[in-house]
Parts: sequence; structure tokens; C-alpha cells
Amino acid sequence: MKSETAIILKSWSRGLKPPADLTVSQWADRYRVLPKGSAEPGPYRTDRTPFWKEIMDVLSANSRVKVVYIMKASQMGATEAGVCNPIGYYIHYDPSEILVVWAGEKMVDKNSKTRIDPMITSTPVIRDAIVKKRTLEGGNTTRLKLFLGGSLNIGNAGSITDLISSPKRIAIGDEIDEWPEDLNGRGDPWTLLLKRLRTYPNSKAVAISKPSVKGRSKVEAGYLAGDMRKFFVPCPHCGEYQILLWTQMKWKKTSAGDREVWYECPHCKGVIKNYHKELMLKKGEWRPTNPHTASKSIRSYQISSLYAPVGWTTWESLVEQWLDAQGNVNKLISFINDELAETWEEKSEQQDWEVLRGRKESWRSGEIHEDIVMLTAGADVQENRIEVEVIGWGKRFEHWSVEYHVFTADHTTNSLNDRCWEELAMLMTKQWMPPTGEALYLSGICIDAGYNTETVYHFCRGYPQDRVLAIQGSDRLKAPISGAKAVDHIGGKHMRNALFHYEVGSSFLKSELFHWLKQKPPEGDDPFPFGWCHFPEDREDEYFKQLCAEVLQKTTPRDKRSKVKWEWVKIRERNEALDTHIYARAAAAAVGYDAQI
Repeated sequence: MKSETAIILKSWSRGLKPPADLTVSQWADRYRVLPKGSAEPGPYRTDRTPFWKEIMDVLSANSRVKVVYIMKASQMGATEAGVCNPIGYYIHYDPSEILVVWAGEKMVDKNSKTRIDPMITSTPVIRDAIVKKRTLEGGNTTRLKLFLGGSLNIGNAGSITDLISSPKRIAIGDEIDEWPEDLNGRGDPWTLLLKRLRTYPNSKAVAISKPSVKGRSKVEAGYLAGDMRKFFVPCPHCGEYQILLWTQMKWKKTSAGDREVWYECPHCKGVIKNYHKELMLKKGEWRPTNPHTASKSIRSYQISSLYAPVGWTTWESLVEQWLDAQGNVNKLISFINDELAETWEEKSEQQDWEVLRGRKESWRSGEIHEDIVMLTAGADVQENRIEVEVIGWGKRFEHWSVEYHVFTADHTTNSLNDRCWEELAMLMTKQWMPPTGEALYLSGICIDAGYNTETVYHFCRGYPQDRVLAIQGSDRLKAPISGAKAVDHIGGKHMRNALFHYEVGSSFLKSELFHWLKQKPPEGDDPFPFGWCHFPEDREDEYFKQLCAEVLQKTTPRDKRSKVKWEWVKIRERNEALDTHIYARAAAAAVGYDAQI
């Protein structure tokens, strides 16, 4: 009896004893094995990416830091260092209740199978700790991994159930800028997740993400709330420590036609090459740039692709990406967010409609330029009319506003027999003759279903659904157009083989368009800028006024908890030309134009 009591007391006291002074980085170097298929499979080496060492260590059990924000570039090893290694550490070394959250059900399934499961199977100490699936309940499923002393839950940022159920000690949010802004009226998902940790005095939370738009980025907000650490590295020539900045990247064409790329030290003007980074990173150190932050329990870090280890993303490839992005606002945003780990700042300047009117050219509506390879249209449905713009697309998103129509309704019926719908149907069968080559037809058309929805749906059902798309604008969609969403009920009735509905990224496309419209015309024989829009000589002033009818403005926060946001605001009552233009752009994306550029 005494021996059993002694065993129980010994086990109990062992459970109360805090873990030894081992950090996440030390654990990773000692135990972690990267699976086959990784860029560098085999034993994990912290010295390969020295900038992750401090970040992993503040996530250790003995660290007093409670919340960590990491604003990072793509392909920098953040998932291994900030997600997988802390999970492995707490499963094997300090068993706890763990929750890792991804954006959307598809990402949950994908990352569980491609990140978590390979980590478990390739790392023996984790594999041995996880309960094997032996019963119907199982201890190792896609969303739940059980181990002695705790569990790993894998959650979806779009699920209120995943975010507000049982308490957790460790919470990890990956790519939080892709999470919803509000979850079923309950608020920000990341804030809800942090509330799960209150039960544990020794809790840890880490948010990792590429940033997005300035003022909307969740990870930027967290970064600004922390001590804003940046990685300082020494110049290999003068030894001065500095932050690697894109403004110091230099390049020139050589006599052989190649491009020479280097980094210029701002202190000694020394030439630093990509291969110098190996030693620079080893001597690098994190320094707070906001040391007087109110909370010492929050750490925040920023790391760009300029710090990628030798053998990963090179400075040469970054320069090529930068040059390729010039004039292409989508690629430019991607470069700023994904490579420089900086937010994209929207511009709020108003576009002058008279400037656009002054760019009218000596051709008339309906004429087809020889460089046009595709025609698409956008239709805006109003109470007494349908307004439609036909746009011709060439290379590098250069485009021509070929035609603009206002089809008036009869005012006697709201059905497909109305004259405006018949005229729209006729337009969709029209052919346009270019100077050379075969006739062109509309490759696709987006029709706004926000008004008179039932009639729009019935009209679209009569055409191929990959060519005629019922759409509705969305300010949250960060893409030209969404995937297809099935509509089974029209007018309260269940319809067999109804149709598909699409969302159009209205704010996204307006930002893209206004970036194109603000460009300066070419000089001499230079080519037109990327995305240049051509207008015919017979286009009326009202069209240009409507095209410039909105401006991007900052909103005033309702209270201290609200975030500053950017919204498109009307400065004129009529904006149909703007809507039809971006709908025609969305139609081009839907029929595959973007993939051909």
C-alpha cells in the first residue's frame, strides 16, 4: 500500500515540477526532424535561419512574454519556426492544451495534412507522444491530436465554435490577415481567441502573417502594439549594424547585358552581395524600435525577404520581381506584402474626370483596335434601365472602352420580356470586326444581381454559366472575382439546375483601376503603361464624371476598439460607368484573361 502511495505522490510531484530550462530553439535543434519533401529535410537547424531563434525562445515555457506578433514575408520558414516547433515543444516537453487556427476550412484540412501530420510522423518524440487512432473516437484526427497531459486542436477562424469553446494555454494564429474582420457579430476572431487563454497564467499566443492593407492589417496592428523589433545585421565592410531596406538595393545592366545586383551600405557605401548574408545573419540581433511600449508582455517582430538565407530567395530574384511589378498594381501589392513584409497604403487622391476626357483618341465607339484580343462586358441593372460597357483587352491589361450603352426599360413590366433585356440579349450576340483577323464576340459578361435579382438570375440561366455571370459586389474580396457559388432558390422557389453566383472584389478592382487611370501617358515612342485605358472621341462627358464618381477615404473609428478603415465613397450621385467598367474587368478575369498575361 505504501509503495502504491509513494508512486502516486512521486507522479503527482513530478507533474507539479516545472519543466527544465529548455527553449523552443534548443528543443528544435535537439529533436525536430523536417520531413521528406521539405526544402531542406532532416534535422532542424536554427543556425540556418538565425532570426527565428529569439522568436522561438520567447515562445518557450520559461519566457515572461505572453503575446507575440510576427509580420513576415513569404517563404521565410515562419510556419516551421512559429507554428510547428512550438507545437512540438509543448506536445513533447511541456504538455498543454494547444489550439492552432487557420483561415477557412480548406486551410485547416490542408495544413493538418501537409504541416501537422508530417511533423508528427517525421519527429520521433512527437510521434511517440501522440495517441494512436485505435477507436472510433480516435486520438489522432484531422482536427484533434491527443497526447498525455494535453491536446492539439486545429481550428477554423471562420467558426465561432472553434474560437470560444474550452480554455487553451497555447494559441497560434497563422496568416491572421486572411481571417474574417468580424465573426457572426461577435467581433474580431483573434480577440476572441485571446480570451481563451485567460484561465492560464502562463499562457502563450503567437500571431503570424503577411501584412495586407495599411489600417486594415491585423498583424500590423499587433506589431504596432508591441516593441516593433527589427533584425539588425553588420556591414561586412565597416561593421555598422543596420536594418536591410529595399531603398538600399541597387542594380545596373552590365556590358554583357546581365543585371548586376548589390546592396549599398548607407554608412560606408560598400558593395554587399547576396552571399555576404550568411555571416551577416549569424551576427544579427533583434532590437526594439519602440522600446517604450506600454506592455512588456507583448513582443512584435518584422522580417522581410531581404533576410532570406543564402540558397533561398536571392536579392537578384527580388529585383526581377520588383521590375516585373512596375505598372501592375496587383503584382506591386503582392511584392510589398509578400516580400517586403510591409502594408500597402491606399491613396485617397480624387481622379480628375477632365484629365481623362482630355485623353480621348481619334477613333469612334464600336471600332476595334488591332491589338484587342478579347471583349468582355459589365452590366449594371437599375430600376428603369440597364447600363452596359464593352471593353476590349490587349496585352499587359491595356484596354479600350469600345462601347457604352443605356438600355431603357418599358416601365410596364419587370420581366425578361422588357425591351432592355431584349437589347442586352442582342448585344450578347453581336460581332465586332477588327482591322485584321476573325470577328470577335463577347467572351464574358458580368451582370449585377444586386437589384432585380430574380430577373437577373432567370436571364443568366439561359446562357452558358462560364460566359454570363450573375454577380454582386464585395468590398472584402481581395481578388477580381470569387469562385462559383450555387443558387438553388429563386424568388422563394426551389429551382432545379438553377445557376451559379459570383462575388466581384469591388474595392480591389477600383483600386486597380484608379492606379491605372492616374498613370501619365507615354513620351515619344514609349509603349503605353501597364493597364492603360483608351477612350473614343465620341464619349460624352457624363461617362467620365461617372467613372470618377468615387474616392477612397479613411473612416473615423466609432470608438477606441474600432479600426481605421478605407472605404470607397461617392462624390457624385451617378457612378454606373465605374461599376460597369470593373464588372467588365471581373468578366475578363473569370474567362481566363489574367492567366494569359
